[in-house]
Amino acid sequence: MPGFNFEVERERRPKDRGKGWRLLILFLIVALVTGGVIYAIMPERENSETGENGGNAENSEVVAADNAGQSENADPSAGDKTGAENPGEGKPETDAGKAAPEDNKKPDTPAVADGEKKPDKNAKYDPSLQELFRATKQFKLDLQTGNWSKSKYALVHAVESNDSVGFLAGKYHNTRLFVQRYNDIADANKIRIGQKIAFIKTDSWQITVSKKHGTLQIDRIVNKNAVPLAVFECRINRASKKDLVICRRQKKADFRDDHGRVFANGQEGNPYGEYRIVLADAKSPVSPINYLSIHDCGDPKAAEASLRNGAIMMNNEDIALLYCLIPERTPVRIVE
Repeated sequence: MPGFNFEVERERRPKDRGKGWRLLILFLIVALVTGGVIYAIMPERENSETGENGGNAENSEVVAADNAGQSENADPSAGDKTGAENPGEGKPETDAGKAAPEDNKKPDTPAVADGEKKPDKNAKYDPSLQELFRATKQFKLDLQTGNWSKSKYALVHAVESNDSVGFLAGKYHNTRLFVQRYNDIADANKIRIGQKIAFIKTDSWQITVSKKHGTLQIDRIVNKNAVPLAVFECRINRASKKDLVICRRQKKADFRDDHGRVFANGQEGNPYGEYRIVLADAKSPVSPINYLSIHDCGDPKAAEASLRNGAIMMNNEDIALLYCLIPERTPVRIVE
């Protein structure tokens, strides 16, 4: 039996191919592990966009439909609360309009239903003053339309011989200006016998200025009783005198300061607007108190100084009516 060379036989054996398979499997394992690590550290936003919205479109449409159905049947206020407590629920946020944080929400403004009355700006006053403000508004309207002559506070006089506008105005304690303006008398010298002229029915007048309420009230004195006619808002800071009287009435008045300088009406430094009602001490009704008057606003800075010195300030429309209606020597009381 011939001898066998084992070394030559060992060299002739084919190479071991299992080593290549092992390297390939190892490479695949490393690739899978690497891919898993990368996938795990990806941002959650990308995962939600690709996984939830893109990969499950049908489910998201169903959820959106369910949410839409719930929002239609839900109470609006309850829906707002749910959205605030659970940010992930409710309507989805969009770039065009995202839900504002709870801290930055503005309080809801109560809507005014059709036919519902708007809040009364005079609600800060007590009921009697509120009622008088409403009566004042009606009084102004009646003056504009001419219906005041048919009201309960009007008195109608038929002109007789020897009557004149000035005589009748003094007789009925109305101003001549008021009688002419609100009876459409263009020329006081041309009234005819039998002509009807209306007057405010009063024995005298009284003005009360309240510091507490910031109001100026006009009362008619009828049979020694004060009957309120109108009330206006005013500004008053202080007044050294409590019992005053209207000394005279002025239009477009100049202003003279303590140094004798004169400021024309409309000039900077003149506190008076179009109307000025000069006041005096009740004990000296013909001696005006320079700074103590009722007026509308001229130069704002000078008007504030006038207010600090004791003046009473009204708006232009209200003082125009006061100027026209109230005669001189009418007492003015300032109350706390």
